[in-house]
Formats: sequence, C-alpha cells, structure tokens
Amino acid sequence: MIAFSLMVAVGALGTPDQVVVYPDRAQVTRVAKVTCGARVPLLFEAVPPSAAADSFRARVTDGSIDGLRAELITQTKEFAPKAEALQKQLEALGNERQAVDDEVQRLTAQTELSRRLANVTATMISDEMARERPDLKAWQQALDSATNTALSAARALAETNQRRRELARKHDELSRQLQSLQLGTQKKSYSVEVLVSCTAPTASADVSLTYLVGGASWTPVYEARVEEGAV
Repeated sequence: MIAFSLMVAVGALGTPDQVVVYPDRAQVTRVAKVTCGARVPLLFEAVPPSAAADSFRARVTDGSIDGLRAELITQTKEFAPKAEALQKQLEALGNERQAVDDEVQRLTAQTELSRRLANVTATMISDEMARERPDLKAWQQALDSATNTALSAARALAETNQRRRELARKHDELSRQLQSLQLGTQKKSYSVEVLVSCTAPTASADVSLTYLVGGASWTPVYEARVEEGAV
C-alpha cells in the first residue's frame, strides 16, 4: 500500500504535526511535550469527530503510556464564556438603542413644534405689517429664535438618527457573532487524555498521539512559472 506523507507545520494542540494520506483514510499524528513524572496527564483537545474511536494510540520517548481515554464531547463549555459576553453586550446595546429611540421621538416632536411655531410667527409678522406702525423688529427676533430652535433640533435629530443606524449595524454584527457561536456549541470533538510516566534526563519528553480519519483524500496541485525573459 502506498502512503503519501504530508508534513504540516507544528502548532497548537489542535493542529496536526503530520498527516499520512492513504487511498481511503488518513493517519494523523499530533505531538506535545510533557513534564516528566509519574502518571502525568496530558490532554489533546479538538480532535475531529470523524476520528475512529478505536484508532487512538499514544507513544512517548523515554517513558511509558499508563493510560489513554478518549471522550466525544460537545463544545458548549468552550464557547459558553464568549456567548455569555456577547449576550451581555447585546443587552447593553439594546438599552442604549432604546434610549436613542426615545431621544429620536423627543427631537422629532421638538422639530415639528419648532417648525409650526416658526410658521405661526411668520404669519403673525405678515399680519403685523398690515398695521399702521408694525413692530417688525420684535417679531423678527421671535422668528429668528423659532427658526434657530427648529434648525438646532433638526441637526440634533440627524445626528441621533446617525447614531441609531450605527447601533443597529453593531447589533446586527454582534447577533451574527452570537449565532455563529451558538452553532459552534452544537459541534462535537474528541478530548483525549493520555497518562504518561517518564524520567527523561531533560525532565521533559515528546508524546505523540495518532488516530485514523476516514474519507480522507488528496489532490495534487501544479504551478507553472516562467522566468522573465524566458520563452
């Protein structure tokens, strides 16, 4: 049987260190260091649920494997703190949106009232001009005051509406993040605990966990390059 060995960069415990792909399955190897001692527990997390439950094997340099336990668990515990934090942000954001909505209603009413007052003042100025000695200066001041009040309320209303749109966009984004987390809590993965005993001179040893994943495949990808000036 021919096997193709694909070396993957070493990363966190959730990242494979080596993958060997066979025609119908793949053998995955993950490596971690352990501080030597008697029956030291080492946890490999986020192992995909597609791993064969009876295929888990562990090895250690300069020591022995005293036990191995694999458990298929949901990821609720992993995502719960993030989901709770997002929920609190959404609640605070909801309170802020309600306050902004109330302010929009207040400013809308104020803008409408100021506009009506300005219209009434303008009408009364027209009536005043029909009199023999109109007091246009006083009425003009009243009109300017009403107009300025209406303009100020309109500016405040526009700014508050802009704030409301920003809060709505932030609410939608947080809601999408929360929905994504809630979907993540429904996923499952293996948590594999290995008990290791070793007395290496360096006080630490490498522990490797291997398992099989079915339905794996590989596809070659080719890339052609032409150097500048070449024909």
